[in-house]
Amino acid sequence: MVPAERRFFAALITGWGVAALLASQSVFIGAALALTVLLALGALLALGSARPELQWFGTVVSRSKHPNRIALTIDDGPDPATTPLFLEILAKHGAHATFFLLTDRAAKYPALVRQIADQGHEIGLHGLRHEAAIAWCSPREGARWLREGLQGLQDLGVDAVPWFRPPFGVVSPRTFLAAAEAALGVAWCSIRTGDGVAVDVLRFRKRALAARGGDVVLMHDGNATTIAELPSILTAWTSAGFEITGFDRAQEAD
Repeated sequence: MVPAERRFFAALITGWGVAALLASQSVFIGAALALTVLLALGALLALGSARPELQWFGTVVSRSKHPNRIALTIDDGPDPATTPLFLEILAKHGAHATFFLLTDRAAKYPALVRQIADQGHEIGLHGLRHEAAIAWCSPREGARWLREGLQGLQDLGVDAVPWFRPPFGVVSPRTFLAAAEAALGVAWCSIRTGDGVAVDVLRFRKRALAARGGDVVLMHDGNATTIAELPSILTAWTSAGFEITGFDRAQEAD
């Protein structure tokens, strides 16, 4: 058991112990306090699971190490409707990105995977499928799931994949145990644009344009609004003097 998982279970045990102590003091007052403690503990654990950047359960990389680089990352692809458009726009602006791919989708569109790599973009693993089960299954099963995803990308000609981004951004200590066993770093972001669901265009634009050197920006494949807004966002970033790179490139300090 790694330190992150020990902290996780220590928090649970401590919370249960405090709740039991409070409950023993008085039937009514103690029970109410115990319930409050348990609810608060549950809320904290939920927060840690939904906010990887807090690093409560393990090490996450969510920023660029270079002060003049913005790392653009694109999740959930490849998508035959929007991936080619992403590539076209990025090429026009001299920008690069990391595409965090889903292996089941990559297997359906291998030509798009090759196109992403051939145009100099990085490829990361977003999962075998788009599901958060890796946060709750055993570390051994999670590592098997990750290795299967990696093998699927390698079968399509993808070279070394150093980073995994958890689907939905949901993590637990088991996520980090599985990633370590599969020799993957866990990647997240500093700016989540909110384009993974129904998009508020103004909010999306405001979040993206707030990016500065050192930020890692998360966008999603398969969204027409993202495609429509991307050219002006890239223009704003490059006009401000920022280099737009993939996630791994942004970890280089030079």
